[in-house]
Amino acid sequence: MHSFELVVLVLNGNRHMALTLIHDKFKVLIDGITGGDAYPVFIPEEASFPAYMYSLETLSRDIESNLRDTTVSAHVFGVHVVDKTFAGCHDRTQKLLDGLDQYTEGSSGSLLLVLVEDAQDGFDPDLDAYTKTLVVSVRVKEI
Repeated sequence: MHSFELVVLVLNGNRHMALTLIHDKFKVLIDGITGGDAYPVFIPEEASFPAYMYSLETLSRDIESNLRDTTVSAHVFGVHVVDKTFAGCHDRTQKLLDGLDQYTEGSSGSLLLVLVEDAQDGFDPDLDAYTKTLVVSVRVKEI
C-alpha cells in the first residue's frame, strides 16, 4: 500500500497562480548596475569586454508562504562576469555585488529580496579572460 500526500494551494479565490519568469526584470537590474548589456545564457564570441551573462538555474514556489492574496517564488540565477584582467573582473564583480546583494523593490514591487549566495573565481581559456560566477537568489511576489 502506498501513501500519498496531496497539497492543494488555493489563492485569490479559486484562481490558479502560475509562476512568472523574471528574466527581463533581472536583466534590467543587472544592466542598471553595470551600465552594460547582459547576455542571456551565453556570451557571443564577438562580445566586447567586460561582458555579463545570466541564466536561470532553478525556479520554485514557496507553497507555505502567503502574502495576502499572493505567493512567493524563488528564482536562482547564475551571473557571470568576464574581463581580460583579473583586477577588472574583480572590480566589476564588486560593483555588481554592491548593487545586487540585499536589493529590494519594497512593498510596491514584485522583487521582494535579492541575495548573492556564492561567488567563485575562474579563467576561461577559450576567451582568454578571467571570470567570476555569482549565485543570486531572487524572491518574487507572484501576483
